[in-house]
Amino acid sequence: MVGHSTEVSRRFDDLPNLIMSHPTDSRDDRPVLLFDGDCRFCRFWVDRWQAQTGGTIEFAPSETVPDDHPVMSAADLDRAIHLVEPDGRVTRGAEAAYRVREIGMARPRLARLYRKSPVFAAISEWGYRRVARNRPFFSCLTRFFFDRKRG
Repeated sequence: MVGHSTEVSRRFDDLPNLIMSHPTDSRDDRPVLLFDGDCRFCRFWVDRWQAQTGGTIEFAPSETVPDDHPVMSAADLDRAIHLVEPDGRVTRGAEAAYRVREIGMARPRLARLYRKSPVFAAISEWGYRRVARNRPFFSCLTRFFFDRKRG
């Protein structure tokens, strides 16, 4: 992704320290959303979220995290987005998507509902897993319904 220099890689090389550190100890006080950089569906939504969050969240392909990273496995990163917050909190899947909306877009309703309702959280994660396992299909649907470039 353009703009993700070696600084991003250095941050992830030091992810255990970032996760365990106090927010003021990190090099950047923005949360970082890790996503599958090879996935067209993921890229489409990350591009939309980047435009909507106004720089409050950093977005980085999960490929920038070393394969042997002690905190997050490559398999986990392939299955779901991960949001790493400066205070060390790590969320994944639907919860991470709701946190992006809460932190970056000032839209906290779904994140609050996720935290308060185990039923909503379970349904959200079930839906997230279904979409993640069928990304090519949902990529086509996304482009059909949301891509304003198509003619």
